[in-house]
Amino acid sequence: MKFLHKYLLIIGFLIITPLHADDGKLRTYMEGLAEDILVVVKKNSLNNAEFTKQMTKILDINLEYDIMSQFVFGIYSRQLPKEDYAKAQEAFVRYVKSSIIKRFRTYNGETYKILEVATQKPGSFIVKTSFRDPGSQSDFAVDFKVIERNGQFKIFDVAIEDISMALTQRDEIGALLKRSGGKIDPLLQKLDEQIKKNELK
Repeated sequence: MKFLHKYLLIIGFLIITPLHADDGKLRTYMEGLAEDILVVVKKNSLNNAEFTKQMTKILDINLEYDIMSQFVFGIYSRQLPKEDYAKAQEAFVRYVKSSIIKRFRTYNGETYKILEVATQKPGSFIVKTSFRDPGSQSDFAVDFKVIERNGQFKIFDVAIEDISMALTQRDEIGALLKRSGGKIDPLLQKLDEQIKKNELK
C-alpha cells in the first residue's frame, strides 16, 4: 500500500509555533501533543520495544480511530458483516499505528508553524499549518482535522497540499475490497504484510 508515508511523518514531528491566545484549549492540546511526542522521539536510549510502547500510548490517546475507520471503509463499514468489519478495522488500526511509529523512528528535526485555526462546525476544527523539511527552503501546506468530544481533542485526518490521507486510504481500501467482492481476507493479508514490514527490528 502506498498510502500514509508522508502523511504519517507529519502527524508528530512537531515544533509548535504558538496559536493566538483566544484559541485556548486547542492551543494547549497541540502544544501538549508536540511535547509528548518529542520527549519520546528524542530519547535515543529507548530500545525498539519501549519506543513502540510509548508511542502507541500517545497515538491511542490522540488519534480518533473510529471516525477514521468509518470514513476509510465507507459503505463497507455498513455492508460488511459486523465480525468482518471488526477484524478489518482492527487490522487497519494496527497498520496505521505501525506505520506512524516506524516514521517516528526517523525523526530528523522537521518543523511546522500554525497559520490558522478554523471551525468547520461545532466540535470540529481544521488546524492549518506550514511545514518544512530540514534543509529545504520552501514550505508546504498541511491541514490537521481535529474533533472535540467530551472536552478531548483527537486528530482524524491530515491533508498535505489539499490531498487527504483519509481519502487516499479510502480509495485504496475501497478498490481492494471491490476487487475481492467484499471479502476481507485479501485486505487482511495486505495489511498484515505491511505491519510486518513496519515492525522495528
